[in-house]
Order: sequence, then structure tokens, then C-alpha cells
Amino acid sequence: MENYDVAIIGAGPAGAVLAQRLGLKRKVVLVDARPMQAPARISESLCAGPHYLEKCCGGLLAPDARKWLSNRGLFLPASVLDGVQPDNLRALDLTGSLERLYPTEYINLSRSSFEKWLLSLVPRGVETFYGYRLKKIEREKTGFKLRLSSGNNASGSVIELRCRFLVGADGANSMVRRFLNRPARSQAAYLAVQDVFPAESADAISGAGLFEEYVAFFHPMLTDFYGWIIPKSDQIILGMAMPAWVREAKKATVHMELLKKMLRPAGYDFSGSFRRSGCLLLRPHLSDVFLGDDSVFLIGEAAGFISPSSAEGYSYAFISADNLANAILRHDHVAKVRRAYAVACLKMRANILYKLSKSLIMFSPSIRQMIMYSGLFAKV
Repeated sequence: MENYDVAIIGAGPAGAVLAQRLGLKRKVVLVDARPMQAPARISESLCAGPHYLEKCCGGLLAPDARKWLSNRGLFLPASVLDGVQPDNLRALDLTGSLERLYPTEYINLSRSSFEKWLLSLVPRGVETFYGYRLKKIEREKTGFKLRLSSGNNASGSVIELRCRFLVGADGANSMVRRFLNRPARSQAAYLAVQDVFPAESADAISGAGLFEEYVAFFHPMLTDFYGWIIPKSDQIILGMAMPAWVREAKKATVHMELLKKMLRPAGYDFSGSFRRSGCLLLRPHLSDVFLGDDSVFLIGEAAGFISPSSAEGYSYAFISADNLANAILRHDHVAKVRRAYAVACLKMRANILYKLSKSLIMFSPSIRQMIMYSGLFAKV
């Protein structure tokens, strides 16, 4: 049974950055349930059951995330960029038929290509188990014993390993966080659902400037958060963050049909064929931020680090992974590592608080409508 200094569960942006930072100086293993070399599987029935495994992401890189990458000398290769790069965001308030056009600085990415690029930066000395799911965690005197499985039946292979530090980078539904009996509040767990339409459907979908802008829309009957339309060079994404009651009642399909009905008066006809994906999405309060316990650490969305106003997660993933890497590399004693990580994350907690206050304005229908009527910040 192999022994590691650090076992990282989740090879998304947070896990990849942490493995890249630690890989040359610590013995690291990186685990992800997805077979990372293969295209992501999109299931038509993800919304019907309790498990939402497909990462549902529009693939937009915000300025804060770009700033972090450039500060580390990491510059995006052209291969990760999507061919469609809008510089406008159309805000639709579906309750009052209001719309405004705002400037935006998001970079449109190919999510899969971006993740592959991040993983290509991980040193070769890092052991990887892609396509393996974490099945069991056992606490031992000097760390943890983990059991990984490549399948859900007897034909799948099983691997056991030991580690000193265990890191959960496994998203909103983190198994590592559940192992610590500190799941995020159920009210904070939204269901992100996306219907992906081929680009050939653009003529039917219509809509003003479909490939020239992103769209964010709001309606309290649909969600107290927001929905989105994101054009790609080969597809168009229609998505929405659904509140907990929709997920618990398994009403996602009905909710998406209601959304499409409400978008028709605004000029968007999403009646064509599509592929559907979904995942849990955390919309945190400060009480949902949890960094871990003892020798278990959480980073990225697993720790509750994601914007409660926009659901932007890349910058939080990068910064939290960087903070933990610095703590592990500077200290050997677990208490010192934990203290250093907590101190480094104080700015992130303050940022979450700021984004929460921003949410009170953005998602209050009356205040949002007043701002949209005024034309404040909008393009003339």
C-alpha cells in the first residue's frame, strides 16, 4: 500500500493548482472520478436522481482569475479559448420585460481544454488516479487510509493508499467534507442545470446578437439567483441555478420548461434538441465556509469558496489552493499548517462578505429594476 504526504480528491482547477504547487516538493496523489483523458459524459437524466456528477459550467474566466494566472506567469494558450468572445452582457428582467446591455471582461473558454491545460502543468512525479471514485476514508494515527474504486460493481478495480494530509477539492457535494460531518446548509445547495444546443440551432433560437453577447436573466418564479445564455463556437448553453426546493422536489425538468416558455417573449426559442447536464452549486454564506479539521483540508467550492453573487469559482479555486500550498510548504506541524491556511484565507472570507452584500442589491427585484431603469453602468 503506497504512502503519500498529500492526497488530493478532485482534479478540477483547485486540485490541479494544488498538485502543481506541491508536486515537486511533496509526495502527492491526485484522484478524480472522471476519466480525464476522455470527453465529459453528458447524461440526459441527471436531474431525475439525487446525484449530480457532471460539472455544469459555462466556462467563463473572470478578471480576478486572469489576474491570478498572470501574476504566476501562467498565460492562456490559444487552444483553451473559445472562438466566440463577446464583450457585452445583456441583463433581462423577465418580470418587467426590462433589458440593458452592460460591458463585460469575461474570457470565453473551452472548459475541458482549460482543465486539460491546468493538469498538464502538474509535475510528472504526481501519481494520478483518473476514473477512480473515493469510496471510503478511515482515520489512522498518522493520517488516513483511502479506498478508491474504478467502478460501481465487482468488476471495478480497487486501490488502497495512505496519506498524511487529505485535501478535498471535490466541489459542492464534497465527500471529504461530508466525512467531517460538516456539509453545507441544504438551502445553500442550488442545482445548476444546463441545456446545450448545437450552434446550428442559432437561427431557430434567434435573440438579439446571439453570438455577440452573454445573457443573464432573472425572475423570482424561476430562481432567487439567476440564469444564463452563453454562446460557444459550436454550441449555445442555456442554464439556470435552481433553488434547493426544486432539487429536493426533483422538478428540474418542469422548471427548465417554464424557463423556456418565459424566454419566448424576449425572442429566444429554445425548443430544439439539446443535451442536458447538471451539478450541485454552492451559494455560500460565511457560515458555509469551512476549511477542514485536523489533517483534513478543503479548498475551492468544497470549502465554500465561490461567489454568492455571480457563482464565479475559478479565482477562489486558484487562491485557496495557493494558500494551502504555501501553508504546507512552509510548515510541517499540522497545527501550524492549519493556522497559516486560516490566516491566508481571511481575505477570501472578507470577499465572500462583500459579494453577499452585492447580492442584496443584484437579487432584490425592486432595487435591480430601479438600477436597470436608471441605465446606471449600462452601455449607451
